[in-house]
This record gives sequence, structure tokens and C-alpha cells, in this order.
Amino acid sequence: MTPEQFRAETQRQSRELQNYIVNVFPARAGKIALRFIDGNFHAQGWQGATFTPWKATADGHTPILIRRAFLLRSFHYITAPGQCTIFSNSPYAYVHNFGFHGTVQVKAYTRHKYTAKHIGTGRYNKNGTERKKKIHMITGSTEVRAHTRTMNIDQRQFMPEDQGDSPVFDNAIRREIIREVTKIFEPRN
Repeated sequence: MTPEQFRAETQRQSRELQNYIVNVFPARAGKIALRFIDGNFHAQGWQGATFTPWKATADGHTPILIRRAFLLRSFHYITAPGQCTIFSNSPYAYVHNFGFHGTVQVKAYTRHKYTAKHIGTGRYNKNGTERKKKIHMITGSTEVRAHTRTMNIDQRQFMPEDQGDSPVFDNAIRREIIREVTKIFEPRN
């Protein structure tokens, strides 16, 4: 390799490394972070230095925090040159990730009482009986005054708080960096 070829190769590697750091890595780190958060929800616990399962629900069978998956689907990432920001547009994500013990103000509201009623749909089975549909109707309501309430929500961590909080997440990021930097610094003919 001549000195000019060496200089050209070094400059190419420098440009590729700069492009990776500024443009490519932030998006890949965001995808890794979302995959890590998703894994915590499906594992029903925190994958930190050791696996810490979340406290079970009252019935013990319902999956925790993913009944309708609003919280799970609320995570997104945005990238800027050299950085990636993970965020949730759910107002209760912070409370579940860090836990909460304290009092909250509850606004005045109307509590409705519902009853179920079966009504005919106008369609019939093979044996001639009419199909029924269950509907819920408001049969009464009461006004609830504003009050305070003591809440104790256990921490069910799914997102890292600090760097180095989860070796599983750190190793996934480290593997991505090593793989790409190794590709960049491979000698090319």
C-alpha cells in the first residue's frame, strides 16, 4: 500500500465513521431501545443486572400493563445528528416506570350505573329463534364531589433510568457498535 492509498483509505474510514456516529447510529440505537422496552413488557419484568419480575395483578393471571397495550404502543424515538431521544406520549408512563406514592386531586364527575339488556337483531338462527345482542344502558347516575385520594402505584420499570442501568441493553448497544465499526475498519482492496 502506497502512502497515497493509505491516506485515501484513512480518510474514507474517517468519513464513514463520522457518518455512522452522526446519522446511522442514532436511528439504530432508537430501534434497539424500543425492542428492549418491548421485551420488558413481554417478559413482564425488568431486565437489569438480574431479572426483576413485576408485581402481579390482583387476579394473578392478567398480563401486567398490556391489557390494551396503550402504554406499550406509546413509545417512539426521534433522532437528531448524533443523538436519539426515546419518549412516550402516554401521561402515565412515568408513574409506572418510577412508581408513585402520594395523594392526588380527583375532579368532580358523574358516575353512571349500567344494566345489560338483550335486544333482538332481526336475524334468525336455523331453528327459527331470533338472535339477540347485549347492549348496556345507563339506568342511573350520581354526582361525585371533588376529593383527594391516596395512591400507591408500585414501580414496574420498563425503561432505563440511567446509563449502565441494564447490562442487557448496554450489551445490545455495544454489539451494534462493534459490528459496524469493525465493518468500517476492514481493509478494502
